[in-house]
Amino acid sequence: MPRKSPFDVVLTDEEERCLQEAARKYTSPYCDVVRAKVVLLAAEGLENTEIAARLDLPRQIVSKWRKRFCEERLGGLESRPRRGRPNLFPPRGRGRGQALACELPSEMRLPFSRFSCEDIAREAVRRGIVASISGRTVWRWLDADAIGRGRIAVGSSRETSGLRRRQGECWTCTRGFGKARLRAE
Repeated sequence: MPRKSPFDVVLTDEEERCLQEAARKYTSPYCDVVRAKVVLLAAEGLENTEIAARLDLPRQIVSKWRKRFCEERLGGLESRPRRGRPNLFPPRGRGRGQALACELPSEMRLPFSRFSCEDIAREAVRRGIVASISGRTVWRWLDADAIGRGRIAVGSSRETSGLRRRQGECWTCTRGFGKARLRAE
């Protein structure tokens, strides 16, 4: 015999409208759409096992969202903070650090034609983009966005082709429409 949930979902007109809108909005994050569908199906009187089968979810997940909705209403469907270490660098700081990698060293009065990740880290600290950062963290940022491998090559194609022979894979930063964009040589 199927277990009956102790949480009966009864929706107000406003809640139903919001949930219908969220369930139809496929540009929303998938988890938001599924949560809305779980609650709407629960409001129709379906059991957790049937909702789980229709949405291809584990029964425990359906039970979790049904319970949270009954206890907190629409606010209970929002994502909660996750465990783990919080980000040390805000996205804006990361973006500014990546843009720094696309600047010419000569613009910073540096005497070389390309940066190492340690050079970028020192310059980011000097400019006040971050309080402290390691070259390894800079490397992870650049590698995650495929900006460069190891050392970052900047400048004209002629300079980069010479660096390419010496260093292997190099990237060049070009400017267009007011933003730095990257192109593989």
